Amino acid sequence: PASKGALLNIRYYYYYLVKLNTIAAFNLAQLCSIKMIKTKNRKKIGGSIVNMSSQMGHVGGPVRSVYNMNKFGLEGLTKGMAIDLAKYNIRVNTVCPTFVVTPMTKNFLKDKKFKKDLDKAASEAKPIQYVGRKCPQLEES
Repeated sequence: PASKGALLNIRYYYYYLVKLNTIAAFNLAQLCSIKMIKTKNRKKIGGSIVNMSSQMGHVGGPVRSVYNMNKFGLEGLTKGMAIDLAKYNIRVNTVCPTFVVTPMTKNFLKDKKFKKDLDKAASEAKPIQYVGRKCPQLEES
């Protein structure tokens, strides 16, 4: 069994993820929306807030409960803010990619069956037909 210390560390990590993925997104969007609302001719020029989410914020998936929770939270935040800010002509949306090859997804992609199923699903998708890859120019040296 896990020690109490390990459980506390896991709980701390989950709270950290919620703060990072939802609360930080809310705080930043709130600051931006306040600035946008104060802009002259707000209703005429419009505005937009775009959050980075995931398909897992819509469908969920196995072995990713905490990730799903965070992305569902971000989707709910985005929908609520879209309703609240519509009267100021400010749109709030999310971009929701599927799997992108990153250090975080390496373990999932090492599983041959998972990778095969993912590649099959990606090849059947329209119009993209491939699993996302990190841009080499953005990789850290």
